[in-house]
Amino acid sequence: MPVPLPKKPLGSHCSAIKNNTLYTFSENAFQSLELRNGSKWKALPQNVGTKGAACVLAFKGTPEEALYIVGGLSSDPNHVPEKGFMGLQRWIFATKKWETVLLPNPITYNLTNHGAAFLESTRRLIVFAGSKYPAVDVPSANTFLIQTDAPNEITSLPAQRPLLAPIVLPWNKDGALIVGGNGANTALNAYTTSAGWVTLGAKLDQGMKRRGQAWASLMDGDDGSRVLMTFDLTESPTAVQVIKVKDPGGVTKRQSGGAQPPISTENQLLANNWPKYNSTGAPTAKREGTSLAYDGDMVVISGGNQNQPLLMFNTRKNAWVSAESVLDNQEPLLRVQSTKSGNPTVIASAAATSTSSLTVSTPGNGSVPTRSGPNTIQSLFIVLGSIIGAALILGACFYFLRKRRLQKNMKKAGQEDRHDPSRMSFQDRG
Repeated sequence: MPVPLPKKPLGSHCSAIKNNTLYTFSENAFQSLELRNGSKWKALPQNVGTKGAACVLAFKGTPEEALYIVGGLSSDPNHVPEKGFMGLQRWIFATKKWETVLLPNPITYNLTNHGAAFLESTRRLIVFAGSKYPAVDVPSANTFLIQTDAPNEITSLPAQRPLLAPIVLPWNKDGALIVGGNGANTALNAYTTSAGWVTLGAKLDQGMKRRGQAWASLMDGDDGSRVLMTFDLTESPTAVQVIKVKDPGGVTKRQSGGAQPPISTENQLLANNWPKYNSTGAPTAKREGTSLAYDGDMVVISGGNQNQPLLMFNTRKNAWVSAESVLDNQEPLLRVQSTKSGNPTVIASAAATSTSSLTVSTPGNGSVPTRSGPNTIQSLFIVLGSIIGAALILGACFYFLRKRRLQKNMKKAGQEDRHDPSRMSFQDRG
């Protein structure tokens, strides 16, 4: 079964994952797709359509949870700073409504080629780099912190190396990691509210391709380690690299309402036992103009191919997942798998083959069944077996009833023979 197609082409878009649902935002549409069997794309209300925006999920797991749309180019004359649109808007999941965020300065209006992330500890957005029309392809080092609470104060940070369309990833609860933005840039720089700008000891083996042709995501191990995973979509098959960016430093506490059993050694994801990359099912078609969203162990790359708009990767397994089998309404969910993440997230798992299953990452530990069921062939055998079994039972009942009737008839006939005087024996006839 092919992957379901969006209501409108994704085009230039950004994306995010919340509660096992992929959200995509573009100039022409705001859409969602629940990552489960048999789901279809949904068209959601659109506020101000912009091209080249950054999607940032904030306040995860709280009543304030929202998807911030940062920047993007707008050609609508009704949505300009003079009329109150500053280039920052948010979708509130609880109310399912849009809000336009008023800023003291329209720094995000018509901003493109930037990256953004949410700093949970300070309730701020960090916006790095970016350019404005007509200078849309000019590298920039501008960095701003935007308070998400009114009056939405803006703080300017010291400039770093100018970059064009860098990848900005959440780094702990108070920082962001800057990746790429220049074909020759192999450095990994992080900003935290406690230490400011720092350059990590780890670095890329080589510079990354332009964003949309290449992407990166982060994954935490159960021992406090962390790896950066890069995806080069210009290669055939897609090239994946794993770079350790944080040494083990103790397991981060999980958010939980009670005590949790210890993680079995066999299931622990550690810096010294990280699985080797499994290239089975790796995409062979080159892509550009894509977006990447990740949550827990699941990575979803969207766009770049109108007929096959989704790619999925399981960072815990370090393997590709068949999007077709995950979204196929004939395939059941199989199991719950624990990860280091504090909030429940949905991930996709894959074995060494291309067959995949959808799993749910929870704060608990260990793997426990959540929902299982037979596949199509098994269901067919069950139905046929039930029909054949019922037919055998009915046949047996009919056989015994018929046998009983014959015996009764024979008995009755024998009694009549004994009492009929017109019937003589051989001796009487003699």
